[in-house]
Amino acid sequence: MTELEAILERHAVRNYKDIKIEKEKARLIEDRIKELNEKGNLLE
Repeated sequence: MTELEAILERHAVRNYKDIKIEKEKARLIEDRIKELNEKGNLLE
């Protein structure tokens, strides 16, 4: 199999759990994202 064939044949299967992220954890993640975006001079 060539590299191109491997790329074309590749597929990913993901399994997600139907669980909500706790509000406090989501807030911490969002705060960290904001901090890193500011540090990297990235716009939202």
